[in-house]
Amino acid sequence: MSHADTRDLQLRGLAELLLLEQRLRRAGGVDALLFTAINDLGMIVPMDSGLIWLDRTGGGRVAAVAGLPEPVRDAPFTVFARRLGEHLHRQALAGRKAGKPATDYPVSAATLPPALATDWADFLPAHAVWLPLAITLDGKPGGGVEGPVLGGMLVGRAAPWRDEERRLLARAAEAATHALDRLTMRRRPTALRGLRLGLVAALLGGAAAAAMFIPVTWSALAPAELKAADSTVVRAPLEGVIGEVAIQPNQSVHPGELLLRLDDSALRTKLDAAIQGLDIARAEFRQAQQTAMRDNEAASRYAVLNARVAQAAAEVTYLEELLERIAVRADRAGIVLVPNFPEMLGKPVRLGERLLTIADPSAVEIEAWLPVEDSLPLAPGAPLSLYLNIAPDEVLHGTVRDIDYQAQLSPANILAFRVIADLDETATLPRIGLRGTTRLQGDDVPLYFLIFRRPWAAIRPWLGF
Repeated sequence: MSHADTRDLQLRGLAELLLLEQRLRRAGGVDALLFTAINDLGMIVPMDSGLIWLDRTGGGRVAAVAGLPEPVRDAPFTVFARRLGEHLHRQALAGRKAGKPATDYPVSAATLPPALATDWADFLPAHAVWLPLAITLDGKPGGGVEGPVLGGMLVGRAAPWRDEERRLLARAAEAATHALDRLTMRRRPTALRGLRLGLVAALLGGAAAAAMFIPVTWSALAPAELKAADSTVVRAPLEGVIGEVAIQPNQSVHPGELLLRLDDSALRTKLDAAIQGLDIARAEFRQAQQTAMRDNEAASRYAVLNARVAQAAAEVTYLEELLERIAVRADRAGIVLVPNFPEMLGKPVRLGERLLTIADPSAVEIEAWLPVEDSLPLAPGAPLSLYLNIAPDEVLHGTVRDIDYQAQLSPANILAFRVIADLDETATLPRIGLRGTTRLQGDDVPLYFLIFRRPWAAIRPWLGF
């Protein structure tokens, strides 16, 4: 071969090497990169066979074989190549510990142990080159003494390898190492890097531990409602049925104004019968009074008939008083709070049953129900914030006035403590009956207390202390 032909081959090999580096950089994954690296290597230099072996925890693996889409795991060639790769990898690591650079070196049956040399001729050609996939500490390929070795490439053919071909193979191995390292982001920390990571971890751990002792306000959320602080309950004056409702919900009323009226038909029937009974008793009494002077028997009945007249008169008076009480009137000024207003008309009521409430609209308080599992120490004067459902972007402030010492079922059927709070002065007084969520604030506690309070409360009974 002439000098010009040799030079053309070298230029062609360099061009193919540049194209291979470009394809390696564009590989979309590790498998695609390894397949490209071992199969396109034949475009740079003539070769008969090739494989890539990668190191991993617990033993290496044959990652790619020239001419195959993927290695067959249990095939005889794959088993032999795995053993061969482990041996060559150990040999490369031993050379690096001795200070030798991680460069390519020839491999043949003569350089292998008997166990591997026996099977060499069955699977590989006579001449091969082992190319360690080594990186340096700064991430650049080149086989630095202290750099990690990711694995190696084994390329074989029947003819011996020339020096210029081995240089091209070494360059291709460096390109594959660089691409593989960048793709897998595999790094072994240096002593300085490990020190930095340890220092950062120590600083973060110290900051987290210090943050656990930052004082924060112990708070809890509870459903709340605006209630009337000054109100009067109107109850049924007698047993009966509501026959007339003269007011509307939230209507302003004045003292003496009619609120509702009970049905008077039954009372009037009883009153008519009582009046007739009184008339009869009076007639019998007058008759006995007229005949008492000449009839001893009529004189003896005089006292009984007189008592009967008094009894009948008392019954009439009692029924007339009941008729006056069927008209329920307001005894104070305020607004009317009526639960279940549409059901009031025609509703049967018992004596003393709650009918409605008359409240002062200028006296409003907060009633909150603090669930037992969220309870926290509260004292009179503790601050709270109320977020109404109709205006979640606004906040009302208040102070706790009273809290029950015994939990009870809330209107939502949840075991909770009832909390009463006074509302701070506001420019616009909110309407009674509005609902929302209140944030109750207790004392300042360390952050770790809020984080671990519930888990500790859950596991403490199981620990026994």
